[in-house]
Amino acid sequence: LGRLLRIAGIMRMLRVFQNLQEMLDDLLSDDLRFVLSACGLAAGALWLTHLIACAWFAIGSFAMSDTGGHWVHTTVDIDGEVHDYTALGHSFQYLTAYHWSLAQVSLGAIEISCFNSTERMFNVVCLIFGLFGGSALIALLSANLVEYTAGQRERIERLRLLRRYLSNWGVEPRLATRVLRQVTEHMSEKKVLIA
Repeated sequence: LGRLLRIAGIMRMLRVFQNLQEMLDDLLSDDLRFVLSACGLAAGALWLTHLIACAWFAIGSFAMSDTGGHWVHTTVDIDGEVHDYTALGHSFQYLTAYHWSLAQVSLGAIEISCFNSTERMFNVVCLIFGLFGGSALIALLSANLVEYTAGQRERIERLRLLRRYLSNWGVEPRLATRVLRQVTEHMSEKKVLIA
């Protein structure tokens, strides 16, 4: 029964997000919707990278080791002094884990190595996720850009056809300019339909 209630709650949340998306589509301009979509994707990717960094630090700190080593117990040379990662401040430890996470997700490189099988397995999973997740993120950003560009082209084409129509029918230039300005303003604003 508890699981069914949780599933029902998740379904309600999905419905709320879908309704919110539809409302924002009606209220926001195409430009702002594109920017918010790109920012949302970037924020989601950074949040996921944060979660991976936290998991990496937890694995390095608390997971069992078949070799006796953990990445957090390795040393780093700072200005000729050798320090253990655990002896450095929490911000340095977090930023190191976040840097590692970004490197795995973006298929980059970092000087942190795996020292046991658990760390190695998590590293491999992150690399596979980075390969497919990064590709999916780029595909989503590209799809949003193509959709935005297609909308802009359609808008420009409609204005071009209106200019041609006004010119072919000999509408005086001052009136044609006013008509084009009105149509441009109307095309850029969103109308909220109240049911």
